[in-house]
Amino acid sequence: MAVAGLLALPALALGWVDWPDARAGAWGVDAAAAWAAEGPVLPLAAQLLWQRSATGLHAAWQLITAAWVHGSALHLAANLAGTVVVALLGMTLLREPPAARQAALAWLLAWPLTHAGLWLDERLLFYAGASGVLHAGVAVLGWAALVQGSTGRATPVQAGAHSAALVLGSAGVAASLKAGSGSTTPVQARCADASPAPARPALRLRLIGGLLLAGLAAKVIAEAPWSHALLHHPGWDLPIAPLVHATGAVAGLACAVLCLRGRRGSARQG
Repeated sequence: MAVAGLLALPALALGWVDWPDARAGAWGVDAAAAWAAEGPVLPLAAQLLWQRSATGLHAAWQLITAAWVHGSALHLAANLAGTVVVALLGMTLLREPPAARQAALAWLLAWPLTHAGLWLDERLLFYAGASGVLHAGVAVLGWAALVQGSTGRATPVQAGAHSAALVLGSAGVAASLKAGSGSTTPVQARCADASPAPARPALRLRLIGGLLLAGLAAKVIAEAPWSHALLHHPGWDLPIAPLVHATGAVAGLACAVLCLRGRRGSARQG
């Protein structure tokens, strides 16, 4: 997906910056002030990450650029890996170009909304990373899979197989009539099983979509963003902000419902 490239490539170009204050857990400081004497790269990162103290245009662009800033090599690697996973999942689930375009638009719209939700917790003074946007992407894919499965429309591959089965079935009927027998030919027998529109792929899509959304909801609830601003996981060199995972999931789902609702309605009319 194009949005995955937009998320990963600038982050890869920027690399990561080491923030001693962040590793010590002192995230309750102004990032620009903390990095003022650390060299030319850190002030640039301080301009790109989300900061509560930012105003005007500065505050607006940080809703996008915060996802490109990372505080360690592990932080960057984990988010790049997550981006690849979401992109591959999207290419697997969204075979139809209209669905892929609408899902990409939903993910793009959810990106700044994810970081805007950070204003809900006054304890968070700054934030950097792509995990919130990745949670939004998973929510979009979960809803898109549910919508595709509910419409019952086959993917191009499935539709091609279905059309081929109908052609072969017609040929079998013609052969049977020409032979003047009432028996079923082997070709007819095989095509009779293949001719109905495939139901299993639609059911599989609904199952995948439901599991994605259920797993996402369970993760957000388990992190309890309402009870603490930061979480420290063993083996992870930076604290995480669980609120951004929640806002990402909510923003992604809301934008997916908005962008994919028209497609669902048109499919029902057809």
